[in-house]
Amino acid sequence: MIILVNPMWSVEHLNKDSNYVHIKKIIERFTQLYPDTYFIIPFPARHFKYYEDGLFQNPNVVRIPYVIPLAKKINNITFDGAFFNRIVEQYGIGLIYNQIPEVTGQLKSLDSHFSSTIPIVNQHHYIYHDSLPYPLENQMQYVYWQILGDVLADVNIYNSKYTFKMVKENVEKYMPNFLPDIEKKAKVLYMGFYDKKHSYNKNRFKKFTFMYNHRLQQYKNWADTFAMFDFLNNNYDFEVALCPVGPSNITPINKKPYTKIYEVKTEAEYYDVLSKCHCNTYNSQYETFCISIFESMMFGLATIVPNATTMPELLGKGNPQLFQGKKEQIQKVKALLKDPQQAHVFGIDNIRRAKKFDIDTYCRELNYIFEEQFNKYDMYYSLKERNKAKLQKYIDRHDKISVHDMKKIRRYINLSNQSVPNHRLTNIMQHVGYKHIIENDEAYFVKT
Repeated sequence: MIILVNPMWSVEHLNKDSNYVHIKKIIERFTQLYPDTYFIIPFPARHFKYYEDGLFQNPNVVRIPYVIPLAKKINNITFDGAFFNRIVEQYGIGLIYNQIPEVTGQLKSLDSHFSSTIPIVNQHHYIYHDSLPYPLENQMQYVYWQILGDVLADVNIYNSKYTFKMVKENVEKYMPNFLPDIEKKAKVLYMGFYDKKHSYNKNRFKKFTFMYNHRLQQYKNWADTFAMFDFLNNNYDFEVALCPVGPSNITPINKKPYTKIYEVKTEAEYYDVLSKCHCNTYNSQYETFCISIFESMMFGLATIVPNATTMPELLGKGNPQLFQGKKEQIQKVKALLKDPQQAHVFGIDNIRRAKKFDIDTYCRELNYIFEEQFNKYDMYYSLKERNKAKLQKYIDRHDKISVHDMKKIRRYINLSNQSVPNHRLTNIMQHVGYKHIIENDEAYFVKT
């Protein structure tokens, strides 16, 4: 199967973008477990920074350069239909893994047929919701587009129960008639990033060190977190390792006496710093999962986090690391500074919990969704008997067929592009015993 990924980019340095982290980790493991699956990824050719980290050396991954604006709200709705249609035609795309629900309608219009469209699996990373510190009044277009995207998709994957809760609240408030349909298509699939190759690091920094690997943006309430550090700095000796996600607000943080900035370029560099820290604490009021906290758990850091958003799902309800208000946060952080061994105890428990979100389970569940959606219709049986007979004659003579030869197949079986568009012919070829592969950047159907 060849899958088109429609990514969401929200950070200038792409290696630090949570959507890129998600795509990279999942695809790397997915293609090991399912080597007959290939991913096409449109990738920014300008405006963004990127350091090669091995993803595009994977023979099952193809990078297609395209140009999009840097601003998230603009690039998320920037849609070049001709560009995407060329990809669909060039590779015979059988399914779209869409990270931007706002453009589901446009994607559904690609290669469409009166009785079928390319299956679309939506992944939800960002929900426009009242819990954000920005008024929705002038952002309602995104709210409506996201709801309509969920209605039009074949499956909607939510990173947590809390994420789906936010979606349902929006639907109930603005488009309640769509709620039953959206609930039928919903699948909560926790981001399974735990990989046993990332082992516990006993070589921690000598000085007690907090990791701050979150965006310095309003919804993270970063000013509250660093106000707490300022207060504690009067009586305790510690450092804060800052791995900045973007350039915003770094200057005032860099001036603080306890802060050390690590400009990590790749995941390996980032994990090296993260694994040496002792604790991660923050004051975010909005999450759909929180990769940065999960990664901290995976490496055995204590995590002093709000008893809100997705944190109870990650750490477990009633976890002593959850705090209710700033006063309790300070108390819990003070306790760790007084007794660093407690951070170690929390860290070991966090590793145990993180293992529940393992990457192999995630990939298996994701593959089940992909296979289910691709195979829910057997379009071979929609052909008339005379067309089936002609197709059989053609495939009897060809063990390997280039996707570029789809037009030849259509002509041979006396059908047009309108009656059998690419996604239908791709489905037909796989149902008559061919697998869909990529060799040297060209797509083929190969008889199994």
